[in-house]
Amino acid sequence: MQESPRPLQGAAEQPYLAIRSALAAIFGLSAWMKVRESARFTAALQAYAILPPGAAPLAAWLAIGAELAVAVALAAGSVVAVPALATLLLAYSLAIVVNLFRGRRDIRCGCGSADVRLGPELLWRNAFVGLLAATTVIPETPRRLVMFDAAGIVAFSIFALLSWFAWEQVILNAQQRTKSEAG
Repeated sequence: MQESPRPLQGAAEQPYLAIRSALAAIFGLSAWMKVRESARFTAALQAYAILPPGAAPLAAWLAIGAELAVAVALAAGSVVAVPALATLLLAYSLAIVVNLFRGRRDIRCGCGSADVRLGPELLWRNAFVGLLAATTVIPETPRRLVMFDAAGIVAFSIFALLSWFAWEQVILNAQQRTKSEAG
């Protein structure tokens, strides 16, 4: 009789660990970029013209704190992580939609890349992140993972992170190309 593959032990039994880790990295890096460029992020929030005058500095630090909290909750596997992430994405997306309907595409998004302007592609990116997060609430399979499963999870995690950064760059390149063609 052939011996079955040896199952992995501990945290590797959690099939969605890689997805949560990738999302935690995305939100952690996003918060770090906002801290590093806090004045620019505050100016972006003010430019959205949704908050009362003078509320942008406090809102900026609350948003940064919320992103850090989401990153930590995702990394810890907390049950509040996905609802908190969804709330944050919904708030950001709503602010984008309001300004797109106002015809205000010249605003910097404040989402990390300094020069990314508002556009529908940001809504698609947020939807991708939301769908990715939603996969972590799907009930887990009762079987234990084997090494092949772990390799797939790691590969998906890397793919998710690279997709995020690639999407940011594609948006930035498209906006710069459009700007250079117009001017």
